[in-house]
Amino acid sequence: MTWSPPQVGDIVWCYVPYDQADGSTSLVRHPALVLAVDAAHAVVQVAVAGGTSFRKNEWGQIKRARKAWDLLIETQDPWFAATGLFNDTLFHLERRYVLPYTPKHFFAPPGSEPKIGALDAGFPALRDKLQRVMQAAHQAQ
Repeated sequence: MTWSPPQVGDIVWCYVPYDQADGSTSLVRHPALVLAVDAAHAVVQVAVAGGTSFRKNEWGQIKRARKAWDLLIETQDPWFAATGLFNDTLFHLERRYVLPYTPKHFFAPPGSEPKIGALDAGFPALRDKLQRVMQAAHQAQ
């Protein structure tokens, strides 16, 4: 297995670590936004923010509270097609995971790579949105 290293802004399939009530940690597959890549090690290290489906109830109300550091990508966004996502997705930028770029932490269908898409920085509205949530995430840490 040799994958080319991801780039900042890529969206990849990742096994995001979740702490369980019994003290153990489980790895659950989610899309993740690549925040940083460190290729100076024998195994590339990737900082990601996990994403989750963003759903509304039958009255159009948000089921999950959003924070200033959450990046919401919606199907109606002009940059949505390039993301490779299937539905509205909320990335929690205050929860940053640094993981080795290996099959234990990243998923790829046979013959492909973990990357499913990317955020297109060619959209000024997306750049502004990213800057706001990154500042909020930095202040929250």
